[in-house]
Amino acid sequence: MLALETSEQAVRLEPRLTDTHSRIISFYAMTGQRIAMLKAIRAALRAGAEPREAWTYLVMADVLSFSNGSELNEKWIQSSPDEVRFKISLAVNTAMQLAMNQDTSPTPEIQELNQQAKQQLGWFLEKYPHDPVLLSYLMHQAYRTGNVQGMAGLLQSVDDSAAADHMVWVYRGWYHIQMQEYPEAEKSLQEAIRIHPLSPLAHHEYASLLRVQQRPELAREQQLATYGRDLRSEILLLPSAVDLTPILLVKIHSYAESCGDQEAAAGLAKRLER
Repeated sequence: MLALETSEQAVRLEPRLTDTHSRIISFYAMTGQRIAMLKAIRAALRAGAEPREAWTYLVMADVLSFSNGSELNEKWIQSSPDEVRFKISLAVNTAMQLAMNQDTSPTPEIQELNQQAKQQLGWFLEKYPHDPVLLSYLMHQAYRTGNVQGMAGLLQSVDDSAAADHMVWVYRGWYHIQMQEYPEAEKSLQEAIRIHPLSPLAHHEYASLLRVQQRPELAREQQLATYGRDLRSEILLLPSAVDLTPILLVKIHSYAESCGDQEAAAGLAKRLER
């Protein structure tokens, strides 16, 4: 954590240190700290020093999942064995990977490991009931499996530390849609889009709400949701977060413009001119 503080101090003194911005952004991404990651990306963007992978993380911020996430958090735990952030991030990364493995290869061994991972997350939830990284993952699982009752309980545990997490508002909006509380759903989803205009899931859920209400804005919102979903699919095929092709950068620029994210669109336009 000292290295993080040193890096953040360095970019405050000299904002155009791209490599330092990269380390900060990647650290927050690998530990699942979405609010801090997006804040760090925006700071780098305003300084004109955003690393290439920042554009990957902007589009992929809804679900932070990395094949080397567990490995890195294990490494950080070795140097800081008492740091709770690394322990929770390791537990979340492990549970996420096991859940994906169970979806693709539901062997008895994987199912047993998955159950153990769930028990560990339950233990962390009892000890740290308001942890935003832990709650975010558990809410994603409730959302993915359609567990409305489970989502209700998790949303009650959200405190002010997660108020700036756009995905909390997406999950809240989804919950209100399931409960047919449409005005509350709209407020939540509009807040999600305000916080992070490039969220494909926020646009997807807002399109779902507009569809239920048979409103004319549906076509535009569905187009944004589809554009964002397709971008995510293309990015997932890349070898790594830094391997964005020029064509993908152009597509992200178009997506940012369509979503009304002028800061991101202007920043990417400058990069494309370099």
